[in-house]
Amino acid sequence: MSTSAIEVSGEKVKVMWDKRLTEIFYDICIKEILKDNTPEWKAWKKLKGEDAGLGWNPIKRTIDVSNDWWESRLKLVHKAKKFRALGIDPEFEGILDQMFMGVVAIGDKAWTHSSSTLRSEFFEDVDNDIPE
Repeated sequence: MSTSAIEVSGEKVKVMWDKRLTEIFYDICIKEILKDNTPEWKAWKKLKGEDAGLGWNPIKRTIDVSNDWWESRLKLVHKAKKFRALGIDPEFEGILDQMFMGVVAIGDKAWTHSSSTLRSEFFEDVDNDIPE
C-alpha cells in the first residue's frame, strides 16, 4: 500500500493507493490517451493558440480578453465556444499539460515522453523509404 500527501484546494489530504487501485487508475489513463480522449484540452490549447499574456478572470473563471478576440478565435475553433462561459483553470491546465503534452497516439501506436524507448514492433508497418 502506498500513501501520498497531496494538497487539494489548499488542504493537505492523505491518499492511500493499493496496488489494485493504482493499476486501475493507470489502465484508465492509458486507455483514454490511446483513444485520443483529450478533446477539451486540445480545444482549449487551440483556442489560446500562440497568444501570450492572456489574463484569467477568476470571477468569470475564463480567460480575460475582448469580445473581438473571442469572435475571431471562435471562428477558428468552434468546439471552444463553451470556454467563453467557463474555461480551464490555469492550475488545472498545467496538470493537463503535464499529462498530455508530448503524447502521440495513433491507432495501436502510442508513445509518451515517459515511455522511454519505442518498442521495435512500433515501426513494423512504417515505410522507411526516403524519397529522393
